[in-house]
Amino acid sequence: ITVIAIALVAVASLMGAYYGGSAFLNNQSAANAASALNSLTQLAGAWNAYKGDNIGTTPTSLTMLTQSNYINSSGYLQAVPLVPGAAGGVAPFPVFAATLSATVNGVTGLHTFGYADLGRSAAGATPGIADSNASACVRVQKTAFGRQPATIPSAAQGAIFQGGNGTFGCAILVGTITGGLGATSVPAGDLQTGDYVMEYLLQ
Repeated sequence: ITVIAIALVAVASLMGAYYGGSAFLNNQSAANAASALNSLTQLAGAWNAYKGDNIGTTPTSLTMLTQSNYINSSGYLQAVPLVPGAAGGVAPFPVFAATLSATVNGVTGLHTFGYADLGRSAAGATPGIADSNASACVRVQKTAFGRQPATIPSAAQGAIFQGGNGTFGCAILVGTITGGLGATSVPAGDLQTGDYVMEYLLQ
């Protein structure tokens, strides 16, 4: 009886660790996805407010949104929003923005996008199951589409949002992100080939 009781306790402990760990990863991926979407939505709101107050003029750097101007003395943002640190160990960093020529709704021209790195992809991992970073990207795509995606697409800069609702989406990045707004550079280790990246259309 004692041996059986010890075995049952061991099994129960293993089950608790397994399901508890799974719940933690799911909650973490949900929090990362929500944080990235919230940060880029804040950026988009400040971006459009700046354009509205400055006769259609667009910001040339993200820091302009935190500085005083002739209408709003305190700026549009207290600080440039942060995206969460990826599960791969990348520290939280401010959202990144870049301008490039891209095709939006069939029209090619210069567009500006905001980016959030959700972490490295794990080779061979099943999205949303074995890879917690993929799970965050799945959640972003689900928000964009309104339904669970079957797979995570691969896409280059300026094309990721087209996999979503026309405004934002998430994909495994092919290539790297370039053309940082205000000549800013991508933080070391972020927005590279193989990263799960959320892209948000600013204009």
